[in-house]
Amino acid sequence: MSVPELPDSTIKLLHLPAELFTPIITDVVREIGPAKAWRLRGVCKTFQSYIEDEVLRNTPVNEFTRRDNSIKIIHKNLERFLLQRCLFCPENLATNTLPLFLVDLADTILTDYPPQDPTQSLSEIRHSYISHLVRMVVEKDPNKTVSCPWASHACEWTNVSNMSGKANPTNYTIAARPSLPHLVVAAAAVGNAYALQSY
Repeated sequence: MSVPELPDSTIKLLHLPAELFTPIITDVVREIGPAKAWRLRGVCKTFQSYIEDEVLRNTPVNEFTRRDNSIKIIHKNLERFLLQRCLFCPENLATNTLPLFLVDLADTILTDYPPQDPTQSLSEIRHSYISHLVRMVVEKDPNKTVSCPWASHACEWTNVSNMSGKANPTNYTIAARPSLPHLVVAAAAVGNAYALQSY
């Protein structure tokens, strides 16, 4: 029995609007897991972009394991992973996680020392600050250990040696505002000389 050919008028997956296409990708990633989904990226560039965003932005961190090597996805894409989680995942900002810590640092500096130039977009500056902080953390942690131990609290701020000079897994807990040493390092990282001088 032969498979009938589809008429040319059939809607192809890529022709679907993003509102319909995105949930399909979400379901696929959820169903097969991040490791298998990551391998599917080669299907086409559009699929690649959607799959990468879904895996790095929305997949729960506890689904990345050593068992299927999906943990390597984070290790190889740590900067993008953290940036996605900081900027686009409100649920990461509801718990004591590294993304929350970095967003708190950026927001505190912007609140304490807002831009003097009224033409500067606050959201663009915030994005830039968060990007600089993520880059600083990743560059200072070549072994990608900043978000370990994976089993318990992945992406939690468990290795703060990069910012404070000491390795202390409990150095950051949710508080009203980040501590002064963290703000000084963050102000230097984002290039805000006025905040650096004032802290």
